[in-house]
Order: sequence, then C-alpha cells, then structure tokens
Amino acid sequence: MADGSRHVKRNIPFLVAILVLAGFFFVRGRVSPAETPPLFQSGLTLGPAMTRSKESGSLVLAMATADWCGPCQVLKKGALRDPRVEGWVKDHALAVYVDIDKSPGDAAVLRAIQVPTLVLFRGDSELGRVSGVVDADDLLSWFKSASNSTGEPAVSPPS
Repeated sequence: MADGSRHVKRNIPFLVAILVLAGFFFVRGRVSPAETPPLFQSGLTLGPAMTRSKESGSLVLAMATADWCGPCQVLKKGALRDPRVEGWVKDHALAVYVDIDKSPGDAAVLRAIQVPTLVLFRGDSELGRVSGVVDADDLLSWFKSASNSTGEPAVSPPS
C-alpha cells in the first residue's frame, strides 16, 4: 500500500494541471464574441484610413481586438455602443477595427501588445492610446484630450 499512495501523491500535480487546463478551455469556449460595434462596420482598413488621414487631417481611431479576448467583448458590448461614443467617433474620426488574429500586420503597426487597445492617429502621428476596458465617460474624456495632442510620429502604415 505504501507504494500505491506514493504513486498517487506523485501524480497529484499532474492531475491538478489537467483540471486547470480543462477548466480554462471550458470557460474560454463559453465566451462568445460580441458583434462588431456599429461604429466599426464601415470595413475601412488601417492603411487606407491612415492615407485618408494624411490627406485630410482627419483622425483615425483604430481598435486592436480578438474574438477570444474577454475584455474586448466587454468593451465592444459596453462603451463602444454608447450613443455618445458612437456620435463622437462619427463626427471626428475614421474608425478601423483590427482583429489581431486576422490582420497581424495591422496589429504590428499599432504595436498592440495587449488587447483591447484603442489608438488615435492623425496622419502618421499617434495622438494617444488606451488599453483594457474603459467606460464611456473615460473613453470620451480620452478622445477629447488625445485629439488635442500634437502627437508623435508613428510607425509607417501598411502598404
């Protein structure tokens, strides 16, 4: 019996790891992606938006996201559907939706090392960025302060 209990004790960390992984995949599989917020449904991509911004001086709001990202789904269901946020973006910026899994080149241009990340550009200049879940009031405040920034030169847009 001593050999049997020693064998069981030796395998406990392995069994715990299996249970943790099973739980992770169970929870991950239950997170359903939120619909793309209406303000991003124009289909505009990063390269053309940045080109238009250089020509016209308009702002570009780019969102780096992923279907598997829980905080991204919260942001897409929450602040990005707030009518005030939708109105500000419609009136002031070209909106670009970047799925980091489907558009890794655009994600690299955005330097999106975590998701969700929102980046505000004017031409080649990044005016500001925010990562994580934010509420509508904080997002509007960030839009207003970042849009008044002079910005720093950003990475070249994709061709």
